Formats: sequence, C-alpha cells, structure tokens
Amino acid sequence: MQRRTPPRISAPPTDEELQLSLEMAREILADPDEDWFPANTFKLDEEFERLGLDTHEAQTDALRRAAAEVCLADYEQPEPPGLSNESACRGTPMLPFYWQSESFGSLMFFKFGLQRHGYLYVFSLHVPDFPRKRQRKR
Repeated sequence: MQRRTPPRISAPPTDEELQLSLEMAREILADPDEDWFPANTFKLDEEFERLGLDTHEAQTDALRRAAAEVCLADYEQPEPPGLSNESACRGTPMLPFYWQSESFGSLMFFKFGLQRHGYLYVFSLHVPDFPRKRQRKR
C-alpha cells in the first residue's frame, strides 16, 4: 500500500477529517504489509495485558475491531484537542473514541493518531475507568 498523507486536523476536527483519519487507520490495520506503532510501549503493553492480548497478532486484531466499530459520534472531543507529547510522535493530533463495543462486550476507549508521514500511532485501548466527558459537538 502506498503511504498516504493524513488529513490536517483542525481544532476541533471536522467530520471529514475524522472520517478520513478513521479510514486511514482501518486501511493500515487491514494491510498485512503495514504496521502500527505504540505511542508509549509501556502504557499500551499494560492495557493489552489487561485485555488478555499477548501477541502482536491478537493486539492488531483488537485494534482492527476497535477501528471498525467506532464512528464519528463516538469521538470524545477534548478541549483543547490534544497533541502528543510522546517522543516517537510528538505533535501528532490524538483522536480519542469512547463507545459501547460489541466485540469487546463493554464500554471501550480507543485513542490513535496519524503522524504526518502516515504512520499509525496507538495511544490507548482499554475499558475506561472514567466517565465519558463530552460527546462530539454537532
């Protein structure tokens, strides 16, 4: 797959920017020749361990399911929209989603970002231990 340039993300993101970002994340996760990167390996490994995801294949499958299930209405709009401080992807817009997952059987929180060169960074995938703050403003 030819690496695409992700959309520039406004503050707050438009529906089109969110939709294009979701589509890109789904494409990357579906392509066996592409890979995703943990924004913070230690934090994400802990979250995967809590979900019982102990192999890269199981983790990728879980991320693929999460990306397939979330939609624009699940966007958890932070104020202001967050940019990553992680050294691997500093300045990358973070896109958080909070939704009732059919495949995980619970409420879930998924946060990812697309680095300007089209690399997918995953910040978080876990059962939330906090209430939903705010839904997407229409």
